[in-house]
Amino acid sequence: MYAERIRQIVIKLAAARSDPGLETRFGVEKHQFRLRPPMPESQLLAFEREHNVVLPDDYRRFLLLAGDGGAGPFYGIEPLSDWDRWFEEEAESPGFLASPCPLIDSVAVRQAWKAAQMRDARRAKGVVHVGASPSQAWEALLPSEWPEWGKGSINLCDQGCTYSARLIVSGEARGRIVYLDSQGWYPPYFVRDPNFIEWYQRRLETSVSGGPDGWFGFDNPEYPSYLDLVSE
Repeated sequence: MYAERIRQIVIKLAAARSDPGLETRFGVEKHQFRLRPPMPESQLLAFEREHNVVLPDDYRRFLLLAGDGGAGPFYGIEPLSDWDRWFEEEAESPGFLASPCPLIDSVAVRQAWKAAQMRDARRAKGVVHVGASPSQAWEALLPSEWPEWGKGSINLCDQGCTYSARLIVSGEARGRIVYLDSQGWYPPYFVRDPNFIEWYQRRLETSVSGGPDGWFGFDNPEYPSYLDLVSE
């Protein structure tokens, strides 16, 4: 199902490497549209056995057929070995990756974003609550807090500063990609793409066609406009 799409991705990456017009695209300076070598299946199976999980099929096939990280959204896809980035201490707990991720693309998450939007509107007007943490406006709307958010998910890529993208591998939202802000200024953000391949391919198409750079994926119509928030 995914083999042909992955083949087309590899072809398009090769073409992008020879296009000097793409050298200034966001993140290209680091990943150069190059993938790392594919992961041996024996190594992938060993990872899955160690953590008692089966990775989503599209991402799994990407590792085996395309590469274990490299070119991709933002600063590029991290190798699977860096799956626990941002949650290194929490990931030492047994069963961390096999535990269901508490995050789902829910009404509660969208309400949290609306609360963050209202907070930013107040700040824009000079109404600041002294001593309040950035997350205080919305954190009570979610079922858990930062130490729990990484459960059942792996790090995909760094977006810069305190932002990262994670692929959920266990739980109700398995296969979805969620953006997290470790600083806690904004709630979790689910991209509109249903899986890794859709997200990856959409970003690649955007890059080679000269589409908008930077905050890729913050365009889920179910959420307040992220670009409006960060530009205020």
